[in-house]
Amino acid sequence: MSATIITKKTIAKSFKNIMMTTPIQQISIRQIMDDANIRRQTFYDHFYDKYQLTTWIYEQDFKEYIQDYINYDPVDKIMVRFLNYLKDNHTFYQNALSYHDQNAFEETMRNHFFELSKEILMIEFKKNNTTVSQDEFHALAHFISFALVGIIIDWIDQDCDQDVDSLVTEIMICIERMSR
Repeated sequence: MSATIITKKTIAKSFKNIMMTTPIQQISIRQIMDDANIRRQTFYDHFYDKYQLTTWIYEQDFKEYIQDYINYDPVDKIMVRFLNYLKDNHTFYQNALSYHDQNAFEETMRNHFFELSKEILMIEFKKNNTTVSQDEFHALAHFISFALVGIIIDWIDQDCDQDVDSLVTEIMICIERMSR
C-alpha cells in the first residue's frame, strides 16, 4: 500500500472516530489531524476540505464492500457484506446521513447504487433471458437505486434493527420480481 493511501486512511479513520460523537458540521480539520497525530498541512496535501474527505471515505467503502466483488460474488452476498459493514459503523453513517449539503452521503450512495442496479439487472436479465429497451433498462436501474437507498437509509435510521439476512432477502425478492 502506498504512503499516500496509508495517510489518507489514517486521516479517514480519525475523521470517522470523531464523527461517532460529533456532527460533521462541527468537526474541524485541526480536530481530525490532532486525532490522527499528523500535522495539519498534510490534510491539504490529500484533501481540499472535510467534505472531499467524506466523499473519499464513501467511495472507498463502496469500492471495498461492493465494487470489488460485483464480478465474483452473488449480489445477495455483496449486499450482506455491505449491510453488515454499515451496521458495524451505523453511528458514523447515521451522522453522515444527517448532513444534506455538499458531498452528502445519500447522493453518493444513490450514484453508486445506480451503477450497482445496472449490474444487478444485467445479471438478472441474462439469468431470466429477458430483453428490454435501453430506456426501460435505465428507468428500472434508476428506480431500484432509489428504492435501495431509501430502504438502507430507513434501516440505518432505525439503528439497523432488522436482521441483515432478512433485509437482503426482501431486497432480492423485489429485484428479482422487477427483472422478469
